Amino acid sequence: MKLKGLMVGLVFCMGISLGGVSFGTPIDISGSDDPASLASFTGTLNFDEINNDLIISLTNTTSDSIGAITALGFLFPLLGDDEWMKVDSFDYVGPTNTDFHKITGKRLKGFDGGAGTGRTLWGGTVKKGIAAGDTATFTFGISTNASANFTSEDFVKTQDFAVVRFQGLAGGGSAKIIPTPGGGAQVPEPATIFLLGSGLLGLFGYRKKFKKSEK
Repeated sequence: MKLKGLMVGLVFCMGISLGGVSFGTPIDISGSDDPASLASFTGTLNFDEINNDLIISLTNTTSDSIGAITALGFLFPLLGDDEWMKVDSFDYVGPTNTDFHKITGKRLKGFDGGAGTGRTLWGGTVKKGIAAGDTATFTFGISTNASANFTSEDFVKTQDFAVVRFQGLAGGGSAKIIPTPGGGAQVPEPATIFLLGSGLLGLFGYRKKFKKSEK
């Protein structure tokens, strides 16, 4: 009986400890070219803490039907002394006519990571960009020697944490738009909630059985 009680107690403690672990949910980001408001977009930013992937999805909502998103840049969270962070890999999923590649070094124009349809963050080709009404997802594989566990919120705390580049607007115009973070609270994953519930049910069942044996 004592052994069973110990096992149930262990399951219960695991449920509580794992239930406390939370992962950042995607943060809503959007932006517009005020005051002209010709170019605009909505999207989400999410840092996958398990795979260390920064995932940014963008939807071109511009009212200018000829304008396209041609580049995206972002900054890393604030790091401590002797800490570093870098982009190891890049993956892009979007309309078949679009074509984005990773941009590195000085071509990022002051940003830490990014992708575009041209050689630099401020260049690009409209025909290969994300047209009005289309959505695309950028996945950047991140590595770091930092001791802190970063979340999605950490990537939007830096001032001007990202930029979205538009080209081919009416009259041959372009725009560089800074997204606005909309928030996103941390929530427990369904699996951890299940573990917590299982622990509680197990403890309840054990107590009920123990009372019957006393009678």
